[in-house]
Amino acid sequence: MRSAEGLRRRWTELQSTGSADSNVPTRPGEWMPAARIILLLISIDFSLSGLYMGAEMGHGLGLAGALAATVIGSVIVAVLSIPTAIIGTATRLSTYMTVLRVFGRGGASLINLCFAAFLLGWYAVTADLLGSLLAATAGALTGSEWPRWAVSGVCSVGVVATTVFGLGGISRVANIGVPLLFALMVYLVTRSLNVTPLHSLMAQPASLAGVRSGISAVVGSMIVGVATLPDVMRYSRSRSGSITAAVVGNGAGLCLSMVMMLIPPIALHLQDPTRYLMLLGKPLLAVAVLLLATWPVNALNLYSAGLVAAAVLPRVGYGRLVLVLGAGGTLAAMAGVGAHLMAFLDILGFMAAPIASVYVTDFFVLRRRAAVPSAEQAADPTNLDALIATAAGCALGALSNYHPLPFTVSPAVDSFIAAALLYLGLERLRAGLGLDRAWRRAAPPVPSTEAAS
Repeated sequence: MRSAEGLRRRWTELQSTGSADSNVPTRPGEWMPAARIILLLISIDFSLSGLYMGAEMGHGLGLAGALAATVIGSVIVAVLSIPTAIIGTATRLSTYMTVLRVFGRGGASLINLCFAAFLLGWYAVTADLLGSLLAATAGALTGSEWPRWAVSGVCSVGVVATTVFGLGGISRVANIGVPLLFALMVYLVTRSLNVTPLHSLMAQPASLAGVRSGISAVVGSMIVGVATLPDVMRYSRSRSGSITAAVVGNGAGLCLSMVMMLIPPIALHLQDPTRYLMLLGKPLLAVAVLLLATWPVNALNLYSAGLVAAAVLPRVGYGRLVLVLGAGGTLAAMAGVGAHLMAFLDILGFMAAPIASVYVTDFFVLRRRAAVPSAEQAADPTNLDALIATAAGCALGALSNYHPLPFTVSPAVDSFIAAALLYLGLERLRAGLGLDRAWRRAAPPVPSTEAAS
């Protein structure tokens, strides 16, 4: 009875959980040094999806081509991360409030539903990949076939339960699992290079024709994190610290993790991570580490999706939203959505980048840095220019993805630039008609000394 009562009490608390802490600027007592933020960002770089992405890129491009895609993609991610990081530190506001300030109430609801869909997609893809890995490993060890869809479903239900009732322990488990995953990757790379030396891998012919696709995959794997970077950087102590964290965490960290995940499948001539984990020995230990690192990260994906959805649908309640979203993600995982990982990353690239582009342009070019006053917000509930620019950026990015343009290297970059130029043009036209949003050009609400400089 005491256990049931505890669950009921926890459920009641979760119904009141929402984005209240995301609606106000962070305070100096909550700020943290850049080193902690860098470690957090690097922990996100090492993921199960990276193993599968590295295997696909490595076998499709060869090590030289995959390295080129990784380096260029990581540089793009770092460059795109810098302005979104600065905005988070300058305003001390979450991505939710940043989007609300620029897109208006109605526009922000649409954008945040998109973010919830992105996060739920990541959740489903990761749940499917984890289920596939566990099913294949169990089958290899027992000599019998384990249905992937069933294992994916069981894993997903477990993550949903963890998210709803065990949220307090997620970060502690991640703090253990991610360093172990890094150690596992060091072990895998070392063993793989003993089989095929690095100079032999670099001497293999490279396929440079698919480098552009590789770049898109690398950028797509991080673009949602770039667009939502204010959630993390609002806790940074200074602007210089946030820039350093963006470059090192989202740039160098991403590059390092991808290089480590490229080498084993290429060196061992095996694309399936399960097969090279078995070949290198200690498969149970490797799978346990992957499970320990992936489970809390995927729980955080679902948690974040639930919070974003709760901000749009506050009357539904966070707990119910997590259950609904978790059910949808579980069905998608059981249907095998992980098989479309690379296509999913391409779509993320050209859909998430324009959102960041619009609020970056609004902040840096149009220099609108004040929180929206409630009266003005009521008078201008939806910024149609922002929505039109975002939609147009997505459309151009999709066109660039399926029919590559000759003058760019990534659909995400195409959509980012297109959205920025169109939004700037529409807002200049609005100003010419005497409807400029000049009331949003005040100083940031709670900047640090360095961030305001």
